[in-house]
Amino acid sequence: MQAETDDAGLVTRMEKFAETFAETGKWKDSTTKNAISEWAIEATANGGLDSIRKNVEAWDLGDTVPAFEKFIEAYADGDSIVLIVTPKSSSSETSVSSSSRDTTYNAEKNTLTDTRDGQVYRTVTIGDQVWMAENLNFETDSSYCYNDSAEYCAKYGRLYIWDAAMNACPEGWHLPDTTEWVTLITAVGGKLGAGEKLMSTSGWIGGKGEARNGTDEYGFAALPGGDRDEKGGLFSSEGGTANFWSSTENGSDMATGIVLLWYYNYDVFLVSGKHFAMSVRCLNDDTAIPPSSSSSKPVETSSSSGISSSSQFKRVLCNVDTDKNCFKDERDGQTYRMVKIGNQVWMAENMNYETAGSYCYNDYAENCKNYGRLYTWGAAMDSAGVWSTDGKGCGRHILDGDGFVCSATFPVRGVCPEGWHLPDTTEWYILFAAVGGQSSSGKALKSTSGWDKWDDNGNGEDTYGFSGLPAGASSYDMFQFALFWSSVEHYTGGYNIDAYGMSLYYKSAVASLYREPKSAQFSVRCLKNDDGTVPKSSSSSADEVNCSALLEEERKNGAWSWDVPKECRFNPDIDYGSMTDERDGKVYRTVKIGNQVWMAENLNYYDSTNLNIKETSWCYGKSDNKDSSTCDVTGRLYTWAAAITVCPSDWRLPSDADWDSLFSVVGGRSGGRNLKSLTGWYGDGGGTDSFGFSAIPGGHKSDGGAFFSVGIYAYFWSSTEREDGKVRGMSLYYSYDDMTPYIIDKYIAYSVRCVKG
Repeated sequence: MQAETDDAGLVTRMEKFAETFAETGKWKDSTTKNAISEWAIEATANGGLDSIRKNVEAWDLGDTVPAFEKFIEAYADGDSIVLIVTPKSSSSETSVSSSSRDTTYNAEKNTLTDTRDGQVYRTVTIGDQVWMAENLNFETDSSYCYNDSAEYCAKYGRLYIWDAAMNACPEGWHLPDTTEWVTLITAVGGKLGAGEKLMSTSGWIGGKGEARNGTDEYGFAALPGGDRDEKGGLFSSEGGTANFWSSTENGSDMATGIVLLWYYNYDVFLVSGKHFAMSVRCLNDDTAIPPSSSSSKPVETSSSSGISSSSQFKRVLCNVDTDKNCFKDERDGQTYRMVKIGNQVWMAENMNYETAGSYCYNDYAENCKNYGRLYTWGAAMDSAGVWSTDGKGCGRHILDGDGFVCSATFPVRGVCPEGWHLPDTTEWYILFAAVGGQSSSGKALKSTSGWDKWDDNGNGEDTYGFSGLPAGASSYDMFQFALFWSSVEHYTGGYNIDAYGMSLYYKSAVASLYREPKSAQFSVRCLKNDDGTVPKSSSSSADEVNCSALLEEERKNGAWSWDVPKECRFNPDIDYGSMTDERDGKVYRTVKIGNQVWMAENLNYYDSTNLNIKETSWCYGKSDNKDSSTCDVTGRLYTWAAAITVCPSDWRLPSDADWDSLFSVVGGRSGGRNLKSLTGWYGDGGGTDSFGFSAIPGGHKSDGGAFFSVGIYAYFWSSTEREDGKVRGMSLYYSYDDMTPYIIDKYIAYSVRCVKG
């Protein structure tokens, strides 16, 4: 063991030996083995072993010194001394045997000797398959030790890019394809919870650092070896994930991998992408057969797309001549079903118009035919400006180096047919409300079949005919996810590389809005332009409209309606005052709360001759100032530079102290419900408006040009600037009763409430 190293080196080697032997039952340190082998060859040839014997005999520790030379000579000759620890054996004895390079698979001892480098691996039989029970550690080009450290190779085996993995297994063994992985998962009881049964009983960490180990019921002993991203050369997820390659290729630059476990989730799922280096588990050629037909859960065979052909949804085209709920895209003649949900008319099938930046899942044309195409956000927005200028240039982002910020014109047609548009986030929220609320909207929107190919638990009810299919996305598995773009960009901290999308997941009844990189590939569902979501001009007097009827219609939809004029939002039990802005003659309601007098509605002042206001204030959903219809309902949205100057004479933008004075009267910051308007809030989020403040959820505008959160959030500026250059503001959210202080970047556009004095 010491060979030519010093005492400290010997201690290090022994510590590594103890660690790897305790972890895997054998010594897996190829670097040290090679060094010792080179020394053994030289010591055998130059008489060094004779000198060692004389030294040991001089210690006078016994009558005779054992014949240690034969072991060193065997090591020099390339034979390996193998310590066999049989997994799950009732015997506590450890047997020692010599294994020559002619030995490969020993079924009796459950071992495999790789004849190329002499390394020995444990094996395990699960169902009808024989698997390596350890990760491969055969060194090839384009394979790595985690963090480039040999100790991780000894612990976890090597990480291989896909091309290297395809040829890495020993003779008589092979890299399993996706069907063979499915066979394994089926043999341990199905996908749900399979990770826990296949994980090792030690070595795993949880999301907060706590242990999250498995039961290893079948002896597969999956270790969390992490992976390496070839694009950046970064290693990640050691201790948290076990990632294994399959041999199934999905296009020229994609291949399927199996993630047996994320530390926070005991399920398994598929991933794609050749730019990662991951672990390899090899499967014995002679036993790689599918389970018998008597299996309680038959395995689905994979098609050339790398997905189950038996789970494929087969789309049947509708006929515009016989189906009134069918329409034609005149650009390519394709037909789509449509469905009315609430006041919205949606495509009931995924968009399949071919354009630059659109793809078929796994590059398989049949997937486009049945599930529609997957689009980058730039393609979905028609960033090239082929069909409209609404989203022109929006595929770029500020990191491209030219400081570009997207300024979309809403509604954005994007890749949609004429007369349709890409929905914004508010329109997705309106859909959720129309199908019973966000907490159950996933179940209501998902199709009744096709979700998850291992079981049927993920299927939806498709109550309203939306028919959300599990089309997958880039980095998201088909049969488990449906992801749809919105037209809203996410912009923060000088970056605008993300956009918002809607997600349906097989394990959840919830529909979610979240952001993903613009380069991600999602499905597209288009929304008809005349669906009632585009704002209309409203009367300036509540007496001239039927507020009760409009509010009842809004209540049925459960979300914001632009058809309701601002006059219908005020509390009829409050005796409001009024003030006239002498600059433009607009009249605003006012209310006294405590010792303060507040405007009871959002400011709507605009001056086309004042560049500070002209270029830094907007009407919701309008990229220019030609249409002020939404301002008539919710007031204008101002950046802070405009907000601090925009209040009328004798009125001012409230400071933090002004807001605190208001809170002290209405019940503290937890009294936000007392400030919220009675109507207009998503779901059941309306307030009591006990003091007549009548805060309406007017949303905001990002610096990237996107408008969102109407019906969800009310944001208000304060005049108090922080040392870091940001500003304090106040927010109200539909599901909270609190009035929440908010740290705001000055370039965001929020509502303004003025206080007198």
